[in-house]
Amino acid sequence: MHPHWQIKQAVQIGGQYYIDRCNVIGSSVSGAIFIAVNSLIAWIAKNNRGIRRLASYVDDSFGLALRDDEEIYPPYRKPFPSPQA
Repeated sequence: MHPHWQIKQAVQIGGQYYIDRCNVIGSSVSGAIFIAVNSLIAWIAKNNRGIRRLASYVDDSFGLALRDDEEIYPPYRKPFPSPQA
């Protein structure tokens, strides 16, 4: 893990703090597990929820929308791109 992220990986054991310098899940297959879960979520979003133009790259999921494709997102009462609202 990057040194700036390690502060978020502190674990308290027996009154002392330890930094997990490996990975959040803690094994060599963590990346593969994350990508499998992220792929499943993307599949559900596309096929069950009908979210169009969803894309993923490694550990980043994102979508595309036209500038004028907005609708009001009720919790914030502000315009958001339609796929996010």
